[in-house]
Amino acid sequence: RDMDLAASIQKVTEEIMLRSARYVHAQTGMKNLCLAGGVALNCVANGRVLREGPFDDIWIQPAAGDAGGALGTALFIWHQLLAKPRTPQRTDSQRGSLLGPRYDDDEIEQFLNSVDAPYTRINDDQQLCDSVADHIASGKVVGWFQDAMEFGPRALGARSLVGDPRNPNMQTVMNVKVKFREGFRPFAPAVLREKASEYFDVDSAQESPYMLLVAPVREEKRRPLGPDELTRTGIDKLKTVRSVVPAITHVDYSARIQTVDSERNGIYHRLLQAFEQKTGCPVIVNTSFNLGWDPIVCTPKEAYGTFMASDIDVLCLGHFVLTKVAQPAYVPQGTAAPVDAILKDVWCSPNAGGELRIAGDRIVCTRSERTFPIEDGIPQLFWPHESISASTDVTEMVKSFYEETPFPNYDDHDSVRSLIEKSRRGQYARVLDESIPYNSRVLEVGCGTGQLTNFLGISCRRVIGTDMCLNSLRLAEQFRREHDLNRVRFVQMNLFKPCFKPEQFDVVLCNGVLHHTADPWGGFQSIARLVRPGGHIIIGLYNKYGRLMMDLRRTLFRLTGGRGKWIDAYLRSRKMSAEKQRAWFNDQYRHPHESKHTIGEVCDWFDRCGLEFVRGVPSVTPNGDGLGRGNLFEPTEQGSKLDHFLVQAREVITGSREGGFFIMIGHKPANETAWNMNGSTNGAAHTSDLVKAPEVIHA
Repeated sequence: RDMDLAASIQKVTEEIMLRSARYVHAQTGMKNLCLAGGVALNCVANGRVLREGPFDDIWIQPAAGDAGGALGTALFIWHQLLAKPRTPQRTDSQRGSLLGPRYDDDEIEQFLNSVDAPYTRINDDQQLCDSVADHIASGKVVGWFQDAMEFGPRALGARSLVGDPRNPNMQTVMNVKVKFREGFRPFAPAVLREKASEYFDVDSAQESPYMLLVAPVREEKRRPLGPDELTRTGIDKLKTVRSVVPAITHVDYSARIQTVDSERNGIYHRLLQAFEQKTGCPVIVNTSFNLGWDPIVCTPKEAYGTFMASDIDVLCLGHFVLTKVAQPAYVPQGTAAPVDAILKDVWCSPNAGGELRIAGDRIVCTRSERTFPIEDGIPQLFWPHESISASTDVTEMVKSFYEETPFPNYDDHDSVRSLIEKSRRGQYARVLDESIPYNSRVLEVGCGTGQLTNFLGISCRRVIGTDMCLNSLRLAEQFRREHDLNRVRFVQMNLFKPCFKPEQFDVVLCNGVLHHTADPWGGFQSIARLVRPGGHIIIGLYNKYGRLMMDLRRTLFRLTGGRGKWIDAYLRSRKMSAEKQRAWFNDQYRHPHESKHTIGEVCDWFDRCGLEFVRGVPSVTPNGDGLGRGNLFEPTEQGSKLDHFLVQAREVITGSREGGFFIMIGHKPANETAWNMNGSTNGAAHTSDLVKAPEVIHA
């Protein structure tokens, strides 16, 4: 139904444009037509106007949408108000629409060095194009950043993602792994102008420099379809290889072409020539250099961020080439968990601290010979702490609770795109993602079903999620496997008996876990030692004052058997599935154990562990900015006891909306001796190898 509606709207639009063109021609008798306005970006309709309309030639303003109004205003002032003469020219006065900002090699190199990015510099243009053409021909997705940025909505070879059109999987790879959107969305070909008529049914003199015309793929370049292929309908039609360039061929054998010439496009033209020399094909896939929800990148910083936040394989910034393989956090696709680089350098036996080795489907401690099973790809390294059997310990009770009701739960049909959208809608998760540097090593303790872990691992970081509940971890691992999040791993672990060596992680996250243990302070000590010098720890707890209203509601729900859930502001304001609603309600109101804490108490924990206070979310001072402006790790004032009292008094009302949850962030100094669990020092600190990422994150 949706496809039929879209096709009908498109058909009507084409007929309206054709009739309008014929009417204008009848009234004016002119031979050439100029188009602008948002509908002029409809390339299929433009192609029909050119082929079936009465005009000899048409020209479409490349920024034909609302942005083009700026160009029209400038021209109106120049020619009408200032009476400057209009002199028509045969050449393209819009200079290929490459009218935006330009960055030279010195600026690019300065940025790359500032983020400690590994790169190769290739000064010779031909060698650069040959190298990038080799990457394209080998099936890589390349981010291409050159010259001045395009004016308008189309990537025209200055801020483009390029790939091999002969690869039948390229369309899906670019959509799903880079754009994070539906795999059926089409891509356009960039073709050498002098070779366009060999591949597409256009006149040899026809230009389409702005990717605004659709033309049929020539008959001799099409592939004959078999009987079963001819009967396919709907989305299944997209799985059919229809030509020698399937990645850019639509189901009706058309393509939205961009003709590339040396006058407008310079080095981009040379790239296509290099690709043709290597493959015999003068066509490449060209789409805009951006993630599915972002505008086209403009600066080197934005290009690098997009490269690191997706599965783009190669980035060419001016004369600098970066590869994903060279990134410290890189993990090859298809690497099997758990025996890989993500775990082998950081894990150890939770009972004896010895090295771990793999023996079939089990893990063996080399020191104690104790074995641990691997189930569903999840190493089961849970080891009980000394007091776990004591009457005061709640570990087994809490573990049983979450085994029965995993939290948070996934929605039906969750995808990487939906996970990103949900995470970015929550301000904390979005700012967290923007703050944690690329290529860093991250540990989430008490990850539940791993939604935050999986989200943070989409970007180029190595992220490990741990929890004591195997059912929750199975959901996390299932999502990870289904969506090939190869830099993410999950491990079953007791936070009081970590299975990791000290000082291994740039960031340690522990949101909403410590207050469900019998000894929050002891648990904090245990995980704080996992932070490397220069790294950060983020913990989330229930605030003693912000939880008061929740306690009142809990009493009411207990008396009424759980009825009247509408009085909870969170449940009232959020749309979620019945399963997710049940999981959240049980976690907040039926949990078997929770403790509450104050700002001052956590500040004392930081002091006792030698950690510097960074910030609180919400802010620990009345006028502070809890989430910060772009970087959670930017230090803020710790405030006085009076500040903490005022903030927490306000939390009685405002905190109840989010369950009285608050976050505290600490920093382990890089220039001091490292702290261990006993409070003593263990020699010189290790210098953190963190790199500072562009500012780019509430779970």
